[in-house]
Amino acid sequence: MPISLPSLALWIRYCTYGLVLSLPISTAGVNLFSSLILVLALLSKEWWQAWPQLWRNPLVLCALMLFFSMLLGIFWTEGSSYEAWSVLGRYKKLLLIPLLLPFFSQRPHQRFALHLLLFSLSLTVLFSWTDFIGLTHISDPIYYPAPPGDAVFRMHITQGLLFLLNIVVAMGLALSSSNRLQKIIYIALAGLTAGDIILVMVGRTGKALLPLLMLWVIGETIRIKMSGTWRIKQFPIWSVFAIAITLAGTAYFASKPDTMLGSIHQEVHESHQTGAVTSQGERVAFWTKGIKLFKQEPWLGHGTGSVISLTTQMAQHSSRAVDQVPTFNLHNEYLMWAVQLGLLGLILITMFFGLYLRAGLIASDLNGLVLRGSWLVFAAGCLFNSFLVDFTEGYSLVILLGLLSRL
Repeated sequence: MPISLPSLALWIRYCTYGLVLSLPISTAGVNLFSSLILVLALLSKEWWQAWPQLWRNPLVLCALMLFFSMLLGIFWTEGSSYEAWSVLGRYKKLLLIPLLLPFFSQRPHQRFALHLLLFSLSLTVLFSWTDFIGLTHISDPIYYPAPPGDAVFRMHITQGLLFLLNIVVAMGLALSSSNRLQKIIYIALAGLTAGDIILVMVGRTGKALLPLLMLWVIGETIRIKMSGTWRIKQFPIWSVFAIAITLAGTAYFASKPDTMLGSIHQEVHESHQTGAVTSQGERVAFWTKGIKLFKQEPWLGHGTGSVISLTTQMAQHSSRAVDQVPTFNLHNEYLMWAVQLGLLGLILITMFFGLYLRAGLIASDLNGLVLRGSWLVFAAGCLFNSFLVDFTEGYSLVILLGLLSRL
């Protein structure tokens, strides 16, 4: 053990705070601070002293197995070497989990990082609202004619995911706080963010997952009120109405063809009937291609970075417009691993999310709340997005695990 190395824990935490603040705002900031964390951690005495514990951590081992399996997949890829290394680079963020864990084992450091994340995300929510009402003009004009505020700093799918995480962090802090004023502030921030997802944003990711988060809040509140003991006489009757309202509201909006949720079925049907390229029809076409590719090579897959090459070949043999769109991203994280690494990849990514949930179940108080809420967002969201492939979404996932899971 190289104990002669310097103590760099403080500097690594500072870089992590910079990383958290940069997450919703600056790609360059995320790249800079994550690179600094890598270098400083490997040069620090603390990280090498923690290595024996890291090596026994199931979540760390699974993250390392995911990354190195993808590295090995380069040797049998059916795509280009350039694309293989490019895709591997997208998964390098998994290494942040073992890099961060040794430096955030104490609650004050964890809480401070969460408050910085809440501040940064809430600032983005504020800008989204001020853009929407015309006080500022920060949104990326490339997404117009979407309403102002739909894409502040990040595209609307990413912003939807970040805003969901803001609700998770705010409600986690609210439910774990004993201070009434703090509870009100946190709940107000969560409400302001939820209102933005409903009224301002046009992206479906936030709207589709928001009802799940509302059910999560209700469930966590019931658990806290009942103090972990099932006593049917004390079951809060308000929760029945809250669940009913959530489900009824979701069903109502999903049944209206002129809403973002309601148009999902319409777009899928249109693509199926006419072959037209629609957002949701395209997604279904990607999933269909992914399932076909997995069936072709179910054991070891087609190799790292093979998706773009394979879907391009499939597109050349298709007559419908919606099937002629190649992609490097199947918009389903589980399919991405299954296609590239076969059954091994599917088992590993499923195990990863299982260990993510386990980390949330064994963590206490605030950490457990945020991990369970964020697990719901990521595990469900990865059914129709590839969050580990995506930049900001993937970094959000690994940062929360690195900050809050147990060493």
